[in-house]
Amino acid sequence: MIPQLPHSGTEEQMESLRILVIDDSPRHRESAKQTLAEHELTIASSFKEAISLLTYTGSWDHYLEAKREAGLTRQSPNYEQVDFELLQQFAPPSFDVVLTDMELPVEKFSYEEVRPGETAPLGLILAMFAGYVAVPYVAMVTDAGHHGTAMASALGLIGRRLFEEPASAPSFKVNGSRVQYVHAPLTEEGGKDWGQVLKDLLK
Repeated sequence: MIPQLPHSGTEEQMESLRILVIDDSPRHRESAKQTLAEHELTIASSFKEAISLLTYTGSWDHYLEAKREAGLTRQSPNYEQVDFELLQQFAPPSFDVVLTDMELPVEKFSYEEVRPGETAPLGLILAMFAGYVAVPYVAMVTDAGHHGTAMASALGLIGRRLFEEPASAPSFKVNGSRVQYVHAPLTEEGGKDWGQVLKDLLK
């Protein structure tokens, strides 16, 4: 079971959530400020910045001790769900929700040369990492400008297709986290409507 967040499912009664938005576009980052104004918002513009923000709070040692006391191993029944619940209890993540752009600028991780303007679907890695640190809700968000790439077409197998209703986006679990891949609706100003993505993710 995915942990219950402090919302009732209606816009009027939804309480403030701790949300991390990752996007390299200034327009989409500004749209996040406007469409998620009622939440505790943190914005990152790069892969490395996002990774540095996706940390644990609480005590990792207490989490490991609780696993030992529970006799929890990978062979235990419902291992992933119990492990997720222990993480939430003893070493909860810094955010309730992570919303990440799919295509982000490539950064230098090794001695390989990075070509200016090169991008990669690093949002997929961020989504997996957010699940690893037990963020309850995660969305990989793209826009129409990226839907023609080979990776975006392949990812369409796990998300709703362009122009389909947002509610049709399937969700799947990564280490107990609910994850979606969606094409973002746009605001009148042309920015991603992160607020609508959030509502659909929490349904």
